Amino acid sequence: ADGLGHGNDAREAAAAAIEAIASTDASPAELCRLAAQAAVGTRGTVLTVIEIDERDRKLRLAGGGNVMTHIVGPRGTRILSTQAAVLGNQHRIPSFNHEERELDAHDVVILFTDGISARARLDVHNNALRGHPLGVADHMLRTFGRTNDDAMVIVST
Repeated sequence: ADGLGHGNDAREAAAAAIEAIASTDASPAELCRLAAQAAVGTRGTVLTVIEIDERDRKLRLAGGGNVMTHIVGPRGTRILSTQAAVLGNQHRIPSFNHEERELDAHDVVILFTDGISARARLDVHNNALRGHPLGVADHMLRTFGRTNDDAMVIVST
């Protein structure tokens, strides 16, 4: 989740959405709907929810806004996008659909907020992908981070 703008109001918007879904067991689309309801009355937030099922190697994703998701692996880089939406609009709670993608054994899943350039790309040949997930996140922040915005990077291997 990434609250709109900066400062306490942005933090409170993201926190409201996260708190609403933190201990709820539901599909990514349903979690987004709950988060959108919880964000009403805040300045708004964007949010992406992913579920990775390690048994069947599937990724399920739903969200609203500009949180990017890249799957980097032997099949190249697959970029998943969410619908254009801001969670927290009291007049319209968006309906969320989820995407489902198969994951290969060596895929790396990277989520990042708009504090990272939308032009950020890593490919399977990038040495940074061979390291620990914290190293991949650090590489993304150092290489593609914007100096005028906060950023979040989540990496799953």
